[in-house]
Amino acid sequence: MGDPTLKEQVHEQMTAALRAGDKLRLGALRMLAAAITNREKEILHELSDDEVREVAGKEVDALIDEAISSTEASSMKEMGAVMGAVMAKAKGKVDGSVVQQKVRERLGG
Repeated sequence: MGDPTLKEQVHEQMTAALRAGDKLRLGALRMLAAAITNREKEILHELSDDEVREVAGKEVDALIDEAISSTEASSMKEMGAVMGAVMAKAKGKVDGSVVQQKVRERLGG
């Protein structure tokens, strides 16, 4: 049958997290699954693996944009405040090093 798609893997991981009682991981996966479903409704077809990756990346980007806006950060001096806001909102669902890299790009560091 072949390898499962990324979308199928997300659903398999959701089931595993539910069985394991891992609420944090389950919440993150549910958020991603909802974003995937919403995108499929927008474009009216099932997403490819590349499109799923794109959706996942945009979820982190949206959190960063929201944090920059809410902290009114305009330079690298406010990076700590932005990082704190993103990490608090994401509650451990994102990789801090990826977030840090994206925040640096946005703040021009």
